[in-house]
Amino acid sequence: MRNLMNTRVRGPLARHRDGYIAELVGQGYLPDSAAVQVQLMGRLSDWLEGRGLGSLDLTPERVREFGRDRRARGYTKLLSEKSLRPLLGYLDRLGVLPPPPPRACTPAAKLVEDYRNYLAIEAGLADSTVGSYLRTAELFLSQRAEAEGLGLQHLTAGEVRSFAVEQCRRRQVAGAKALVVGLRSLLRFLFLKGHVPHQLASAVPTPSDFAGGSLPRALDPESVSALLRSCDRQTPVGRRDFAIITLLARLGLRAGEVARLGLDDIDWHHGEIAIRGKGGRADRLPMPTDVGEALVDYLQGRPRVASRAVFLRRAPISAFGREGVAAVVVRASARAGLARVGSPAAPQCGCRHAP
Repeated sequence: MRNLMNTRVRGPLARHRDGYIAELVGQGYLPDSAAVQVQLMGRLSDWLEGRGLGSLDLTPERVREFGRDRRARGYTKLLSEKSLRPLLGYLDRLGVLPPPPPRACTPAAKLVEDYRNYLAIEAGLADSTVGSYLRTAELFLSQRAEAEGLGLQHLTAGEVRSFAVEQCRRRQVAGAKALVVGLRSLLRFLFLKGHVPHQLASAVPTPSDFAGGSLPRALDPESVSALLRSCDRQTPVGRRDFAIITLLARLGLRAGEVARLGLDDIDWHHGEIAIRGKGGRADRLPMPTDVGEALVDYLQGRPRVASRAVFLRRAPISAFGREGVAAVVVRASARAGLARVGSPAAPQCGCRHAP
């Protein structure tokens, strides 16, 4: 106890030192651990005094600024809000901290605030990481604002992938990577807290999917509907094309991912589809009802051959390639009277292939 009492604290927090020491000891802190906490109290008090501030100026942003200043001075420990939690909790119980800001009034703002607390307190992430993740969360949630909520219970893998693709097209490689990582973190949080019914983090494409500067473009819903209507579902080829376009549009897949889809990649029991990318990487996506229905409708008339590929060309029967999948959409766009487009999630392709 004598060593703790010798730890000096100057500035606006000095008058709270003895009470804080008593609280630390009462909570069972070992002398060395308690000394570290009191030293941190002294550093914070010096920092406040140097700026002409007091405890009533200790807003969350001031606390983060203190951490940034410590990091800039070369400190490597006790840099996050989490490290100050014991002290801030004590000061809050004394009533010497500023009142909390008004609670967020919109569903998106409230969810972002809950996410901030999760990242900073439960996950214990650094302030810089929290800030980066929150920027992605605010961008994603702001685009889902609805009159009566965010509609997250109806969020689909296709919407997630389309958002990632659209945003990454506007960024350099480093910015795209940061957005992808932040979006996956947000989706894991939303699933963990019950805001979405499925784990959709795996629906976020990796930055390597965007290599070469040719990122996929999403079609508007009206164009997708026109493409689907153009498919003659009374014929095997029409049912195949309908299933392909449904997969592209609803799951936001690229042409190559659809071409690589195998019969063993469809998990009917769990309602999931394994999407295989380059290098053998596989992501499991939830299978929406309309996607499952389109696949069943097509597979019932699929030629019975040894190939395990889901989608087959006819005459001669063989597995589709990426160009063949893109050509399906090119032909559908012509039937629908639309300007020629590639697949809803793949670059345009002018190749012609037999159906």
